Amino acid sequence: MKTLIAVALLLLPLSIAAQQQSTQLVFAFVGVSSLNEDITQAEIRVLENRLTTALVGIAQSQGYSIIIPRNRDLIRTRLDSVKDNERSQGASGLAELVAAHGVVIGDIHRISDNFFLDLQVIATSSGDTLFAYSAEFENYLAALDGGRHAMYALFDVEIRESYEGDIAQRETNAQSTARLETHAFYQEPSPELITGRWSGDVGIDHIELFSDGRGVARIPGGHTMRVRFETIEDQIVVVQDEPNAPKLYLGSFPYSLAVQIVELARPMRWIFRLSRDGTQLIGSKETTSVRVEQGRVVGADNSFSRPAAWERLP
Repeated sequence: MKTLIAVALLLLPLSIAAQQQSTQLVFAFVGVSSLNEDITQAEIRVLENRLTTALVGIAQSQGYSIIIPRNRDLIRTRLDSVKDNERSQGASGLAELVAAHGVVIGDIHRISDNFFLDLQVIATSSGDTLFAYSAEFENYLAALDGGRHAMYALFDVEIRESYEGDIAQRETNAQSTARLETHAFYQEPSPELITGRWSGDVGIDHIELFSDGRGVARIPGGHTMRVRFETIEDQIVVVQDEPNAPKLYLGSFPYSLAVQIVELARPMRWIFRLSRDGTQLIGSKETTSVRVEQGRVVGADNSFSRPAAWERLP
């Protein structure tokens, strides 16, 4: 059973709601770190994927913009290099590293059999902690399941079950202790090993990959998107194989925004590695982060990427 420990802290004179009236808030997720050697990088990536899904849901409901910067390791190093009470001085150049109002960071550590997840939102302008939230879980699977609740609690937002509930449940059902401990990957996976049906991407029902390198993504509303893939040493690269069209974004955006995104967005691209048991593709998705103000797309970041994990379907 999980135990919630801390409540949110607000250290700025203006509330988030008041700031949002004048401009859309942008938050940069720089991932999760751990000092425990027995918490594997594969487990951290799966947790980051769950937290990213929660952040996307929060952004959809609150009008925020979520980005995952390419230099997130540098940002984490800058933040971790100073103590909390010295962060405002040590993070004076944080705004130069990332174009966001706040940086979302996470830490997970294990004490005995319990896992502790700590989440913070740090102001890029000052280095102050805007929000903080911590939760304790009885095992890793409980932390994985409760991570999205913790992220929503961090932002003091109710969970939108209709948006991400099915995704979260699929991810939870797909995880087993053995699978999460499988941190070895195929070094040179063949196309036959990758052939099959996969799920786990926001805005896509499932993806079918064929042995000749072709594929098709099923999008909500009966739409499809052609994809193709190739293997490069231990990596599987999946790319969008048709021109942009509004249908590609209707799983996450209304049509009025989708038609605007078409003109700005780069093709989608996934870079994966295949887990040794053949049940997971784990890596990142390169796509576009858009900024919306008053119903219009006012900016697009084509350097945006986020952690991604697909699970094999029967």
